[in-house]
Amino acid sequence: MSYLKKQWPILVVLLVITPLGLATKYYSGAGQQWVHDYAGDILYTMFWYFLCILMFPQTRPAFMSLLVFFFSVFVELSQLSDATQLLWLRQFFVGRTLVGVSFSFTDIGYYYLGSQLALFLHLGLHLFFFPAAAAKPKGHHHSL
Repeated sequence: MSYLKKQWPILVVLLVITPLGLATKYYSGAGQQWVHDYAGDILYTMFWYFLCILMFPQTRPAFMSLLVFFFSVFVELSQLSDATQLLWLRQFFVGRTLVGVSFSFTDIGYYYLGSQLALFLHLGLHLFFFPAAAAKPKGHHHSL
């Protein structure tokens, strides 16, 4: 199966969650504070998961989920730093979006949730769009 044929559902997910994640910064309505503070954390982690899976499709999904979770935690911890480069980057919308501005221990739980949702969504997409690939090969059954 060609790379693009197998990865198109990942591209669609990225095309959906990227604007949704950015929209959390501008949302006003019911649950506005939660959306501003935490929905973006979930979508942020999901974005990185699917981008990394797109770039490194041979990586095991569970490993990628853990990797992206720890990366997100590292970025969150970097918010405790006042390194000149980070301060400069935070002057811009993209910089604030990518590295954040203030540490919150609660964010780590939402990063975990996002990494797990991304993993389950990815596995679900794979089963839905490529059910034959998920089936076990026939002919090598072992009985006790």
